[in-house]
Amino acid sequence: MKKIALVNITPNCISPMMDCISEYTDIKPIQYLDSTILDEIRKEGRITDHCMGRMLSMIAKACVDGAEGIILTCTMFSKYVEIFRKLFSVPIVGADVAMMEDAGKSGGKTALLCTFEGTREVSAKLLEKYCKASGKPYTIDTYVLQAAYDDAQAGNMEKHNERIREKIRELDPQYDKIVLAQMSMAGAVKGLKMEHAALYTSPKSAIETIKKITSPKILGCIADDFTGASDAASFLAKKGIRTILLNGTPDGDREIGDAQAVVIALKTRTMETAKAVEETLQAAAWLKEKNAQQIYIKYCSTFDSTREGNIGPIMDALLEAYHVPYSVLCPSLPVNGRTVEDGKLYVNGVPLDESPMKNHPLTPMWDSDLANLMEAQSRYKCVKVGHLTEENQKQKADEIQEFQKKHDHFYVIPDYSNEEDARNIVTAFGSLEILSGGSGLLEYLAEKYTGNNTAKMPETATDGKALLLAGSCSVATRNQIAYIQEKGILSTKMDPVALMQNRQSEEELWDFIRENPSEVLVYSSDDPEAVKEVQKLGKDKAAALLERTTANLAKRAVENGFTRIIVAGGETSGAVTKALGYDAYEIGESVAPGVPVMTPLNNRNIRLVLKSGNFGDVDFMEKALKLTGKDKDHE
Repeated sequence: MKKIALVNITPNCISPMMDCISEYTDIKPIQYLDSTILDEIRKEGRITDHCMGRMLSMIAKACVDGAEGIILTCTMFSKYVEIFRKLFSVPIVGADVAMMEDAGKSGGKTALLCTFEGTREVSAKLLEKYCKASGKPYTIDTYVLQAAYDDAQAGNMEKHNERIREKIRELDPQYDKIVLAQMSMAGAVKGLKMEHAALYTSPKSAIETIKKITSPKILGCIADDFTGASDAASFLAKKGIRTILLNGTPDGDREIGDAQAVVIALKTRTMETAKAVEETLQAAAWLKEKNAQQIYIKYCSTFDSTREGNIGPIMDALLEAYHVPYSVLCPSLPVNGRTVEDGKLYVNGVPLDESPMKNHPLTPMWDSDLANLMEAQSRYKCVKVGHLTEENQKQKADEIQEFQKKHDHFYVIPDYSNEEDARNIVTAFGSLEILSGGSGLLEYLAEKYTGNNTAKMPETATDGKALLLAGSCSVATRNQIAYIQEKGILSTKMDPVALMQNRQSEEELWDFIRENPSEVLVYSSDDPEAVKEVQKLGKDKAAALLERTTANLAKRAVENGFTRIIVAGGETSGAVTKALGYDAYEIGESVAPGVPVMTPLNNRNIRLVLKSGNFGDVDFMEKALKLTGKDKDHE
């Protein structure tokens, strides 16, 4: 349990805080009270040196007593919280500061209620600070209920509470929000039903804030498809941090245990733009609630190279939502031949738009210049900074600072062709709240979160049969299929035309899987010309049929005792994971860079390997079988 100190200058704050804390089973409160401080402030009309000394003594005592976090319940000391934080090693929260930040996020018409004239100015300035930061229209009207304060001082808390409730009922229809400035007012609204306005009190905001501050920070990552997410997660796990992959943003408050990194897989790469932005913002908000210090937007290392692509709108929305002036664009992944030189993206030394990726069926690559690609999608400009070195980092920082004077938001494009570049980029930009790129940077960014606590990799091998499924038509996947066939694995081709014409059925394919040895391959991969012919019969129809059939075969395999499912192709992998119904995975050892073995948290006998079509060497499928299986043939 966390030991949280509650530092009070009036006993009236104790009951509201304790009522709220009773809802938390993981907090042990320690109370500190010095009511002479408030008496002296009332007498002198200000916070005297003596008052400040007594407050510092209480905070120091809480630290010595082993408090893991400290909540100051009195509004009058809120403006000193930043100073206190510099003096003490234990995290300190001003209860009303946390509440004002929550209340100010959405702007709107707000009524601020206080019972003590001495808190009016402090509270109003604090609330206005956060309303301004939201960038949304707002108004603030302040009301001082002096009679309620007098009732409290006379010991008549029942009358104190009733006066506050009466004022809230009066103001409820007129405002979007009603904010109670002082902790001592919170008890008055217990059980009060609001008809229109949102009601803000400080106890809950303070507790949630101190819990977040005292909890370990995590790295949050949002990927635009499932294989991209597993790719990102593998590089994090490689550095020894416990990584959880979630298939979509959880609806509720899913626990993440001792995870140091959480990767959320969305399907935003080819999704309608407005929905892609909405889902990404939802994922980011969820990760922030889980104490994500940074959000990393992971996209394909060949970028999303369509003029109507979603990377630009998503990044624009995040910069705006979190008031971040700029981010970086780093799609490089040198280990897989993706590099950036002079701001241009190369695939194995060939400019992106001259590589085989120029014919990608979903996102054909029309340019290799990242600034051109991004500015076609984004509302903001890009600045290229070349290669970063220890010697030129100050110069580059000055250049970015000059650029920032003329642009509210923008993107920085560093060159990145080797691991030294990655380290220098993380040194220069690793503290940014919003980052973006391929998987390459994540390996070095992860070092910020490991410390001396490296996690043990989950076991990758398991007993049981294996099913390989290939839906990608990339050259790499087709070569992998040919290789594993030459090694003698039994395989059968899923023919989309035959399926549409009922000359082949899912049942026949399942019979082939069920009747043959422990390792079989079913594939629909084909060369580009054959794919074009199939698409003439209906591109979307054919793709949906193949994905549905493949996913159904994977589901039937697991239901019939198969424990290893190995899939090639991003869209195919997404369909398979959806059919299997697993939504959270622990990340283990990698078969190839960016392709880990994954264990579903709710079925630890299963091993999944999901790869993007272009990933892996020619012997990838053979390696995957060996790594996931305990069979003697693969020892």
